[in-house]
Amino acid sequence: MTLREQIQFDEGFRADPYPDFKGDADREKVRGLWRAFLEAGGTVAVGYGRNLSTNPLTGEEAGYLLNNDLQRVEGEVLGALPWVNGLDAPRRAVILNMAYNLGTGSSARRMGLLGFPRMLEALKKGDYQIAADEMLDSRWAGQVGERATRLARQMVSGAWQ
Repeated sequence: MTLREQIQFDEGFRADPYPDFKGDADREKVRGLWRAFLEAGGTVAVGYGRNLSTNPLTGEEAGYLLNNDLQRVEGEVLGALPWVNGLDAPRRAVILNMAYNLGTGSSARRMGLLGFPRMLEALKKGDYQIAADEMLDSRWAGQVGERATRLARQMVSGAWQ
């Protein structure tokens, strides 16, 4: 397995735009607004005016974007936490997967990977069980469910899950 394959599994592919929820958003309200926007003829465009409503991304285009995003996330993580590069591939992938999902930084509005200081400290010390416990004892784990459980198992075992 690779990080790319794991992200593809965790995120899934959708060619059409969709609302991606963060935090405690009122999901039904947002879904209703999104439906109303599209039903009223609203379109979603990206880049140089590409209308994603009538010309959605292809799998190949999404793969290109994913590769770019993975390079960016890895650069951000290694810039902030250079010691992560010394982890074995499955455990490094857990950290990169979390950063891909959450972002790297931490702010008052949105927790990123750096918002897990106890998990990162345990990981840096090689205490994989405590790192996994910290992952699971988080709001993030409640939001992503099985993804967090599987990544915690990967953190403890050092084997791709």
